[in-house]
Amino acid sequence: MPKKPKNNRESKKNNSESTSDNKNLDKEKEIEELVKEKDSYYAMAQRSQADLVNYKKRASEEKEEIRKSTNFFMILKILPIIDDFDRAISIIPDDSIKSSWGEGLVLVQRNFINTLESLGVKKIEAKGNEFDPREHEAILYEESKTLSEGIVVNVIRDGYKLKDQVIRPAQVTVSKSHEIQKDLKENNKKEE
Repeated sequence: MPKKPKNNRESKKNNSESTSDNKNLDKEKEIEELVKEKDSYYAMAQRSQADLVNYKKRASEEKEEIRKSTNFFMILKILPIIDDFDRAISIIPDDSIKSSWGEGLVLVQRNFINTLESLGVKKIEAKGNEFDPREHEAILYEESKTLSEGIVVNVIRDGYKLKDQVIRPAQVTVSKSHEIQKDLKENNKKEE
């Protein structure tokens, strides 16, 4: 059987203690809820900050990629002009190349090449090197008794790289051994 309070004072004291305990519990719950809410806002702010940093990084990378691709396509458009200058200068007679217009053509060609080099474009050196399908495009094969097979004999059209990326492969003539050429001819005759 529960004890009855001895007097009214004790009853009030017990009531005030229980009310005080309830208030403390309520305040503790409220504090816990506020701490949880603060933590969730803090986490949300951290995520938003990380999202902003990631967005800035992505935007910067996209901007750089657009710049690179624009340079790439512009360089591809300029290369045929350089090819035309090479062909034009190669057919000018030696006595005419010393004339003012011949020197002017050479100067314009040099300026084009210097501009490309300042952008990181380099000519692929091919003649005399071993054929590399990543940098060379074999257009013709030439029979050779002196060179080993797979050596670039002649460059038909220069190739170029932008830093380490091949923009345009060099079109080349590649050496073939004499015996392989005979085998190819015999196979072609058999097929006929």
